[in-house]
Amino acid sequence: MYVDANAEALEAELLRHYGVDLLDWYRGTLSSRRLAVLIRHLPLSAPPQGR
Repeated sequence: MYVDANAEALEAELLRHYGVDLLDWYRGTLSSRRLAVLIRHLPLSAPPQGR
């Protein structure tokens, strides 16, 4: 899954753009559906490192 392979970069981008903590997904307070929507709509101008 994309999240597992890119967790650090994704965590940074979610915090930077949305103020959302990726750990909330692991804790069960952020749904997989919402996480997918946020990832899908991250700005293309700021892809995760290593891409």
